Amino acid sequence: MPPSAANGAVYFVLDNAGDRDDRLIAAHTLRAEKAELHTHVHEGDMMRMQQVDSVAVPAGETVRFQPSGNHVMLFGLKQPLAAGERFELTLEFEHAGQITTDVDILDEAPAAPPAANPHMHH
Repeated sequence: MPPSAANGAVYFVLDNAGDRDDRLIAAHTLRAEKAELHTHVHEGDMMRMQQVDSVAVPAGETVRFQPSGNHVMLFGLKQPLAAGERFELTLEFEHAGQITTDVDILDEAPAAPPAANPHMHH
């Protein structure tokens, strides 16, 4: 990502090891003015990014946040994202509450998203 980019995307894997379905309903970080949940949708022969209110995280399932799929979009970065740095991202779930994890900043999107540090347990 260019050092002057005003926005960024966060990719990760959520593992709901519990026996209760949950939903990711928000994300927060001090590194950006706002963080939104997004996905990509097909419109005819094109793909476009679209904000969503929540992302289902079924019990016993793994949900990937990756390029061309679900991701957290950061808008209004307060400082450039530099490869090798880290920042905190708080994920807010309907049932599990808030879970804060560290995000590693990479030069480009990974082929496979890294696992989020905390696993969801209910």
